[in-house]
Amino acid sequence: MRSEFGWLLRAAVFETGVAAAAVACPEVPLSTLLVVGPLLAAQRLPTRATAAFAAVATLLVLAIPTVFRDTVPPPTVQDHAVRVALIAFCSLWAVLTAHDRTLSKAALEHMTHLAEVSQQALARPLPAELGGLAMAVRSRSASEGALVGGDLHDAVLMPSGPRLIIGDVTGHGLGAVRLSSAVLCAFRHTAATEPDLVRLAHTLDDRVRTELGDEDFVTLLLADFVPGGVHLVNCGHPPPLRVGGRLDLLESPDPSPPLGLSPTPRLHTIRLSPSSAYSCTPTASPRPATRRAPRSPSTARSGPHCPPPP
Repeated sequence: MRSEFGWLLRAAVFETGVAAAAVACPEVPLSTLLVVGPLLAAQRLPTRATAAFAAVATLLVLAIPTVFRDTVPPPTVQDHAVRVALIAFCSLWAVLTAHDRTLSKAALEHMTHLAEVSQQALARPLPAELGGLAMAVRSRSASEGALVGGDLHDAVLMPSGPRLIIGDVTGHGLGAVRLSSAVLCAFRHTAATEPDLVRLAHTLDDRVRTELGDEDFVTLLLADFVPGGVHLVNCGHPPPLRVGGRLDLLESPDPSPPLGLSPTPRLHTIRLSPSSAYSCTPTASPRPATRRAPRSPSTARSGPHCPPPP
């Protein structure tokens, strides 16, 4: 809105200045410059505002020789007709340009809204608390202006505790959304019934392999939060951080390739104290979404949530 007001002010000042100059310097044919006002308006302003500038420009070129006939020498009929026709034609072009631009802007805003809704439906918000584990998500795209991408996350509650999936697929845009959707659908379909994380990783790889192209792959991190620790399976994903008294990078002792590249998932267990936090990113870049699972609300209120493992 501020940008439109600034553009409106510029066009109005220019139009006023040209009209004043045409009156003050009658020997110089400046009235044809009145067409610049509608052309400026067409670049940023809505159709109605552009049409208003077009009407003002046309009226001014018609009125100046009549209203200021004592100071402005009357142009010849042919010259006057050419000026009026030029301004009328350019004003009409400006109005049509503003109309097309307004329609394109509306279509872009509609598609942007659909992209945002699709992304929110795909990567649904995590609950603030799941099975005694507090969770928080913050998303920011690594590509400026990108609304959809391949980041994925979800959580389900297992009998042993919360289970999380975090991952990233290659590429951006609708292709990445399609692959993310395939991974999340497979996870949501099998996560609650498959107790073993390694078998779950193999199942996800089998399910999404048919969706992957020759150069596509999916990095994946599966986490089962259990009393006193977390079980991790990492398939080519950046390792998470354990946030407590210090930052510990929880690297897998036996790294596995991503899904789609013949993964060899291995399970490893990490101790987590009740005051620890668990943080990870969907991609290797430090700018994308960050997930953090801070200490449980019950820990803050009534002591440790789970006893440490022996």
